[in-house]
Amino acid sequence: MFAEALAAAEAVMADEEATQEEVDNALAELNSAMDALEEVEEDDTSVQIDIYKELLEAFKRLQKSYDKLLDAFNNIFGN
Repeated sequence: MFAEALAAAEAVMADEEATQEEVDNALAELNSAMDALEEVEEDDTSVQIDIYKELLEAFKRLQKSYDKLLDAFNNIFGN
């Protein structure tokens, strides 16, 4: 679920013609998918831990991109 939401959000972020509504919806879906992630138990395999860490880093990158896009939008169109 998270991987699909992340891929969809990254596609929206790459789309220079994406609307604010599309960005907001992608971020909401990504936040929902992130909330659905379950904490990895210590006895789980290291592969699961690595995947979780990669997904978390990808989310952080996407959040930074969203913040930059929102700043640019606000600079152009005002608050």
